[in-house]
Amino acid sequence: MGKDTDPNGLEFQHNVEKLNQSLREKGYKEVENLNSAEEIIYFDYGIEKEFERVERYRQPDVGFAISVGNSYHHRYSPFWSEFGYTHYTTYQKRRIYYNRYITILSKKPQGKELWRVDASTIGESKNLKKIVPMLIEASVDYIGKNSEEPIKIIMKEKLEKKIDKKE
Repeated sequence: MGKDTDPNGLEFQHNVEKLNQSLREKGYKEVENLNSAEEIIYFDYGIEKEFERVERYRQPDVGFAISVGNSYHHRYSPFWSEFGYTHYTTYQKRRIYYNRYITILSKKPQGKELWRVDASTIGESKNLKKIVPMLIEASVDYIGKNSEEPIKIIMKEKLEKKIDKKE
């Protein structure tokens, strides 16, 4: 089990039910007695900090000044104005990326591994309530199969628009 996975927690139970539903759709049946099981399905999920990145950018502040009636070198100028970039503000955003993963493993009661599905995604969200069901759904086609190589599935997540202002 992942260190953040509580097998007695409501979130874990919800995810197990989502997986059970997917297994039933693939023809698997739950048995009452473990001794009569042909396969034992193990399920785990978790999150790990992968890396972080600080992004900085500068944006100009626009200045504007206006005056009506001005004497300049003893000559009267009825109007002057000034427009331009007067200052730059630096913004910075710290982005932390997490590896969110699930593992679905099938073994014979004697312990021999039959098949395994490992699915993961890297992103900024730590919301496993949202990510784990999506990973289960993305894994459904691979339940009961062993692929020789990892299969890449791209999931897009909506980025939050939060900016930390630093002068």
